[in-house]
Amino acid sequence: AKLKFKGSRFLNNVILFQMFYPAVILLIPLFLIVRYSGMYDTYWAMILPKAVSLWAIFMYTNFFRSIPDELIEAAKMDGAGQLTIIARIVLPMSKSITTIIFLF
Repeated sequence: AKLKFKGSRFLNNVILFQMFYPAVILLIPLFLIVRYSGMYDTYWAMILPKAVSLWAIFMYTNFFRSIPDELIEAAKMDGAGQLTIIARIVLPMSKSITTIIFLF
């Protein structure tokens, strides 16, 4: 959410537009995807669809946008690369939103 790319606003609007439809519409296609991908009757069949749902993407996007730019700039000034910033700053901060997403 912090990295801007061409079409990022359009992609965000598409996700928001799809949230207008009830989730019940997506149940059968989601079941078919899980079944044909070989994840049927596994824990991954419960975890992955929840993690990549439209609501989860929307929540993660808004959470990552709320991280102060100064925090990331300070890490860059200390010599941290992109992977270090993600692994040591952003991911530990996102534990709370991940818990909320998997609870609901």
